[in-house]
Amino acid sequence: MRVVLAARLGGLALAGMALSLALAAANTLPASAGDSGATPRATPVPFAVSVIEPLREIGRIKARTPFCRAFLEHAALGVGSAITFEAALLDTVQDFRNAKSGDELNKYLSVRRLEQDLNRLADLSLAGRAELEQLKSIPTDSARHDELVAFVDAINGAKGRQMDLARKLSSKYAKFAEQPVYTNVTLPSDTGNGTGNGFTGSTSNSYGITNVLDTGDFLAAFELRQDVFDALPGDELVGSDLARAADHGKTAMALGGC
Repeated sequence: MRVVLAARLGGLALAGMALSLALAAANTLPASAGDSGATPRATPVPFAVSVIEPLREIGRIKARTPFCRAFLEHAALGVGSAITFEAALLDTVQDFRNAKSGDELNKYLSVRRLEQDLNRLADLSLAGRAELEQLKSIPTDSARHDELVAFVDAINGAKGRQMDLARKLSSKYAKFAEQPVYTNVTLPSDTGNGTGNGFTGSTSNSYGITNVLDTGDFLAAFELRQDVFDALPGDELVGSDLARAADHGKTAMALGGC
């Protein structure tokens, strides 16, 4: 019997699994046709794929023992929601960039959409943390226990960073929601903010980067950051935590004979 992450997560994990498959497909290049006898050059594995695939491999291991079953059952929601958060984060960032405050209707729709996005990010960053903590109390030997603790700490570290990213976006949302709706009486030039989007109208450097969010330089550079574990500054640290979690998780499963 296989206990798969998707089986525990239902629709939540499908987005994360589809995301990893899309990443793998998008970054698979055909061999060079220049020399039929030449050895094909290996395609570098994108960082996101190198993180997500090992985590998904944990879910493919056969649950032969009570230890294996307990590991998969308690880890599934935390892992799946952490992966799904990254897909939702990219959607949220895009919604911020598409947000409009030029009229009442578009402002209302933008605010509602961003509220839904941020609520989802908050839910995903919290999902599975209680179940993860239960892994630390699974009866086992000291070697496996140490790997379980390291696995849980790495996942919780990633989810803590994800919550921090959600908070930073929530702060940006609050500033956007307070922007006035411009009419033929009140014009953008009256305040100097411009019509912009959810990332404009602020002079605070809330992400700790060189350029403030309302500059053209930042928005141009932002186009290049639309990738998993690279949606916002600090998101790459989430990937690093999840990569460590994958290593410890696979070691624990190997020690457990799964």
